[in-house]
Amino acid sequence: MKRAVAMSIVVLPAVLASCEWLAGIRDLDAQKADAASGGSTSRDAAPIFEAAAPPPDGGLILIDSGINATVLARRLALGSTHSCVVRADGKVYCWGSNASGQLVNGAAIQPEARVIAGVSDVVSIVAGATHTCALDKNRHVLCWGKNDNGQLGGKPGANGIVDVPLDEKAALQIAAGIRHTCALVGSGTVRCWGDNAFGQLGNGTKEDAPKSVVPLSLESGVASVFAGGFFSCALKSNESMTCWGDNTYGQLGDRTTKTMRPTPVNVRDLEGPIRDVALGQSTTCAVTLAGGLVCWGRNRIVGENATPFGLVVPFAGSPADVASPALRGDAGATPPLLGGIAVGTTHACARSLADNPLCWGSNAKGQLGQEPDGGTFPGFHDVAGLAGIVKEIAVGLGHACALAPNDEVYCWGQNESGQLGASPVPFRAKADRVRFAN
Repeated sequence: MKRAVAMSIVVLPAVLASCEWLAGIRDLDAQKADAASGGSTSRDAAPIFEAAAPPPDGGLILIDSGINATVLARRLALGSTHSCVVRADGKVYCWGSNASGQLVNGAAIQPEARVIAGVSDVVSIVAGATHTCALDKNRHVLCWGKNDNGQLGGKPGANGIVDVPLDEKAALQIAAGIRHTCALVGSGTVRCWGDNAFGQLGNGTKEDAPKSVVPLSLESGVASVFAGGFFSCALKSNESMTCWGDNTYGQLGDRTTKTMRPTPVNVRDLEGPIRDVALGQSTTCAVTLAGGLVCWGRNRIVGENATPFGLVVPFAGSPADVASPALRGDAGATPPLLGGIAVGTTHACARSLADNPLCWGSNAKGQLGQEPDGGTFPGFHDVAGLAGIVKEIAVGLGHACALAPNDEVYCWGQNESGQLGASPVPFRAKADRVRFAN
């Protein structure tokens, strides 16, 4: 299917779901074990919001970027084995594994959600495999966790948190891959830092960068930025989409595979308008304004020639429409329309326009909200108990979480590290409410 790019960037607060993903970490023995850390500077910037707190109903926030586009603020972020949320008071709460400082302080496993000290007035949060970054109302980017490739953007302070220096530029949006981080700053410029083994920083090299760099040709005109496993993408204000980094499985969408693109290339054949974009480890998906699904990249679930995430689509280096399956066991029914999508390594979840959670793919750890039976599932699965209340959804390596009204968070799937907000057990197939410390 060959189609010219014809895309509008549409970001709506009531119909977007989190595109946070987290994937397993591939073996990168060739990469440097330790990246040098740079210093940090404080910045004085006007607040983006008059109010410090996100809306109490759990909806997403819009930020006016000043470049004729809007970018979205995520309140829910999942790493490989940790989870975080921004509550209505602007405070960040995290739970799960703390083996690499994902929760900053305390025990190696913390199943109860606790506030991250030293971080406040937060409006958006993202997570990599073992690091987390937050955007506060003053446009500062604050990062914590593992920093082996410079993904925190500088040297952690005494409290374990980096106030990322962005050359005095105020950040509007943030995104995180496995070991790299990107930000959209006020001039419509993308800045990225951290692991660059696959060119995911976009500056034409493969050298890690603990201090942020600008991907080539993205000095201005960007509306939103996204990060996946070892690659990154941007929606531009001229209604095009561009991606860079690892392209082994065609996840950059330029009609090629088995390549690496250390500078941005245009996504081809993508037709909009686009409602949401999600980057998994080696897969890219976009939800159209009409609620349809378009995907490209790797089939990581049941073999290279089988269906990706159970969706009937020929995976290649170019976007293809997905024949969205109806609910499992409901053959012939009209597929639900999607408001947003979150893509991981072997499973994905979406939020329907009716605020229902839908998951598909591998269910080895109950991450579809179903009791594991060793298989993968080609249809959407309802997650019991959450119909009509999901405002945002996110996926980790083997778990998923949903944000509901009144700051409630529900999680299901893998739980060896307490990442569901409950005492560690191998998995929980039922969505349970996360416990918050007083």
